[in-house]
Amino acid sequence: MALTLASPLLALPLSACGAQPSADPGSAATDPAVSSEASPGTPAPSSTSSPEPPSTGPASATRAEVRELGRALVKAGTGSFRSVTTLVGGRIERTGTYDLGRLAHTLRAGYQIGAESFSVDSVVVGEDFYFKFTAQGDQPTRCWTFVDYDSIATQVDEAGIVNPTDGAGGVPPELTTLLFLSLGAEGDTVSDLYTTASVMGSKFTTALAIDPDADDTTPIELTQGSDGSASWSTDFSTLMDSVIASGATPDPLIEGVLSPASSIQAEVSDIGEAVDVAAPPARLVVPMGDDDADQRAFEECNGA
Repeated sequence: MALTLASPLLALPLSACGAQPSADPGSAATDPAVSSEASPGTPAPSSTSSPEPPSTGPASATRAEVRELGRALVKAGTGSFRSVTTLVGGRIERTGTYDLGRLAHTLRAGYQIGAESFSVDSVVVGEDFYFKFTAQGDQPTRCWTFVDYDSIATQVDEAGIVNPTDGAGGVPPELTTLLFLSLGAEGDTVSDLYTTASVMGSKFTTALAIDPDADDTTPIELTQGSDGSASWSTDFSTLMDSVIASGATPDPLIEGVLSPASSIQAEVSDIGEAVDVAAPPARLVVPMGDDDADQRAFEECNGA
């Protein structure tokens, strides 16, 4: 199923991921210079620790509990999310807030992939997608790039900058994975395979050759908190077993990026709390383009 939102991942080749990790991926994004001009909806930088791993096994939830969790999350409508994906020589950490009623969310993603470290801040409001990219050691830009979500695939492919995950905008896969929970044939908790893997980004779902329109599932470990929060996790071995069972043939290079010890840990919290998911100020937004005029407009915006 094509279930997930735009999850930016820079178009790095998979073969670049086997090198040793470099500096903290969030270091550029956490510069104080961001705060004075950032959108009110931009998530604050998170710590570098991973979410607490689920404390219960994959068969811990009943059918009624699984069904009720999704209903409760949809009814509450708002919350925060966070995930950490461990790679061979790297990691991806994502934090943000969401508003289901407006199909909107914020995202700060820090990437440490081999020798590359960078961050992407983004805001999705309906069909409008805003983002800024910060390379390791660079100062964050004041201005944001804007693209209409209907045309984002074409514009992104032409520009070769950001490759978002296919699917509907506005709902992070950390949350969507929980909205599509069910019980497997053996009573284990499962979710949509494509959506679950989408937390890593579209380069990974493409390399794994997962069909976004299929109804394949994968087991996850689930923990529900008394405050309505929920966390889930999976590991590469489980994910790969599900991919092979679906009939897909993954790119062999994926094993140089994800080892059996690689994992995804995600949590959704602050359920029902007020969030401020707002587009950046218009004076700090430049439409995405690849001609000289667009480049000058972006430079002028940042220099204003």
